[in-house]
Amino acid sequence: MPAPPFATVDDYIAAQPERTREVLARVRRTIRDAVPDVTETIAYNMPTFKHGTKTIVNLAAWKNHYGLYLSTKPIVELLGDDLQDCTIEKGTIRFALDHPVPTELIARIVRLRTELLR
Repeated sequence: MPAPPFATVDDYIAAQPERTREVLARVRRTIRDAVPDVTETIAYNMPTFKHGTKTIVNLAAWKNHYGLYLSTKPIVELLGDDLQDCTIEKGTIRFALDHPVPTELIARIVRLRTELLR
């Protein structure tokens, strides 16, 4: 069954299981700390973080992982071995829900993405 439409990032996070809510809240804080002037919205029914009018990254949670969407090939190439514990597919970097949130890595990803958008 598809997820109901979410109006806000808070709505999206609140609709998740408890352990997922905690992880997503930490990822959200990491993104906001890394790019202080980021704005939040919902796009494609998932949290979306923008810098000006440009999307930095989308965030979505699944049963066993969460993903950052809009990772570009240059980001993957620049981060190389730092992404060895992640699954990378077609512009998505996936992180296991049962591992600690790699806040430093996520901050680097969103800062790099922001720089590439300028």
